[in-house]
Amino acid sequence: MRANLSARDRAGARGSFFVKTEFRLEQVRVRDVLFIKGEDDYRQIHTVHKRIMTLETFVELEARLPPVTCRVHKSYLVSLDKIDAIERDRVTIRDVVIPISENLPRSVPCADWTAAIVTCVTETYAAGPGVR
Repeated sequence: MRANLSARDRAGARGSFFVKTEFRLEQVRVRDVLFIKGEDDYRQIHTVHKRIMTLETFVELEARLPPVTCRVHKSYLVSLDKIDAIERDRVTIRDVVIPISENLPRSVPCADWTAAIVTCVTETYAAGPGVR
């Protein structure tokens, strides 16, 4: 019997999901996603190993990503456990500075996103080296 799981639950359980690129479907490992940047009609998925361009919307991608990701700007979605530094109006991931919007409505998982970011980063570093 197959359980009715949401796309987000399936991606979390499998640890990966597929995105449509120009000519193929490409597998993306959830743990490798650093951030996703919106550029016009495209989304650029930045992972530990490569960048993947897709026409999928943020809404479509957010529906398949686990709750360890957060939309911090209309053009950026970040993996909370990959954040290296948090400043007043931006976060840094691997030397990439990502703006934080003051006007973006926060979704329920990110309602207290500052606390979520700090907690996630604190737990990641408390777990020891090599966790990220």
